[in-house]
Amino acid sequence: MKILKNILFSAFVAMLGIFAVSSCKSDNDKIAKAVLCSANTLTFDGQNAEGQMVTVYADAKWTSVAPDWVTVTPATGDGTTDVTITVNDNLRGGALDNPRKDVIIFKGATVASEARLQITQNGDKYRDVKDFTVSDIAAADDETVIIVPQAQVTAITAKGYVISDGKAAVYAAVDPGTLEVGDEISFRGDKGSDAGLPAVTTIDNLTKISNSAVAYPTPVKIDSSIIDTYAPTSREYVTAIGLLKGTTISIGSYDESNQFVVDGKAISINVYDAPDAMNLSSLNGHIVVIDGYFAGVAKPVLNVMVSKITDKGAFKTIYFADDFSWMRTYIDEYNANNATPIGDAVGTYNVSSNAPNVYTALADKGIKIMDKFTELGYVDLNPGPKVLYPQDCYWKMGKTGYHTGLEIPAFTKLTKATDVTLKFDWCAQLTGAGVVDLAVLYVDIVSGPGSIVTSSGNAATSDPINTDQVGGQTSVPYDLHWIHASVNLIGITAETRISIHPLPLQTAKEGSVCRRWYLDNIEAGPKE
Repeated sequence: MKILKNILFSAFVAMLGIFAVSSCKSDNDKIAKAVLCSANTLTFDGQNAEGQMVTVYADAKWTSVAPDWVTVTPATGDGTTDVTITVNDNLRGGALDNPRKDVIIFKGATVASEARLQITQNGDKYRDVKDFTVSDIAAADDETVIIVPQAQVTAITAKGYVISDGKAAVYAAVDPGTLEVGDEISFRGDKGSDAGLPAVTTIDNLTKISNSAVAYPTPVKIDSSIIDTYAPTSREYVTAIGLLKGTTISIGSYDESNQFVVDGKAISINVYDAPDAMNLSSLNGHIVVIDGYFAGVAKPVLNVMVSKITDKGAFKTIYFADDFSWMRTYIDEYNANNATPIGDAVGTYNVSSNAPNVYTALADKGIKIMDKFTELGYVDLNPGPKVLYPQDCYWKMGKTGYHTGLEIPAFTKLTKATDVTLKFDWCAQLTGAGVVDLAVLYVDIVSGPGSIVTSSGNAATSDPINTDQVGGQTSVPYDLHWIHASVNLIGITAETRISIHPLPLQTAKEGSVCRRWYLDNIEAGPKE
């Protein structure tokens, strides 16, 4: 480490470019023109803290300036020097005082040559802190230390919970543990933000006081007239009705004949971090009414932390549906740590949209999207070349010379042999020169009972599914658009496995042939 620091220090000196050759040295020439410190920060216990050593790298004499509760030994030096930093006990009236933070400056001849070392000393961060209501929290600055003698849990998510004082609501972005809706709690913690809205980001000394029924406020109705522009600055309580697919609710309304109609033009609602106890999967394909708290906008969705969900019945019978909204958590995790977010090629008509490899760019960063992929029952038909790529909640498959497709999960809701219509959206990729890829899709019965209706009779493989895309573009917008495919299946059971893929799907490289394609919105229902 010291060798590395010396190399960095030498480079720093060279970059300054301020040294002049002279036959005569003044006093100023003996003061360092370059100073570095081996650390940027140090943290000490509040009492009986042991000293810590750093190394000051300098080309000549240096001095230090420190707060009065910090001692630097030695306080000055000439050249590279090991320095010990000690701190006084952080006490007031014989008890720990609030945490404190300041800076030691190791100075040379100019401001450009100084090094700064941040010193933090622990203490009692709750000393002198007043009691807060939830309304007080909502109005407080981020990083405010809070003590809350009473608040009520009014909604629970997989990763946190909403608290309220009957006037305002704030999200506690911490593990809910064994908390239940209605619990009255007291706690200490820190105010912060989540999705740009007030939140409690840390909680200490949590105590359950009691449990009582929650008196929810009158909700704001979210419908097609306001959803596209709705963006409050607080966690308003809302209600909405719509069709649930996965975790996404497409809002709509009942028409004069009492048939539910989905508004396809409005943005959707995402059930934000739904806990397992909500059992959303059992309501897949149903019309639901949700009540809950606004949790921010991440277009094309509006997030809501649901406190109550009411089943209004099946919109239509659905044996299987996946709009890949479950990918959102993993996409957000990747985007939070990468300068270029995962793209939406079809939505932006951009063939160069960022599509990181799921096996390398995501898996190597610990993003376990493929674990979920496998858990749901999907199979990559050609995993060897690793050519599976996420887009913004849909999939891109294949690269030049290598092709793949998916085996989709079994239709476990089937209790007997059933005739089914399988639908999905797909799109072929284009080259940067505007050439449409040679992606012609097929649906196969991989195993189990059943057959596929084709133009020449029932078979194990469907008729070819061709694209209607037009090439010729050499820049955005390319002709990327979703193509709605539909295939009728006969006698399918819960044991039948079905795949969607381009042909030929060979495992070896096919020269420079491109059969890349995108897949979204798989749905299976009664045969139409």
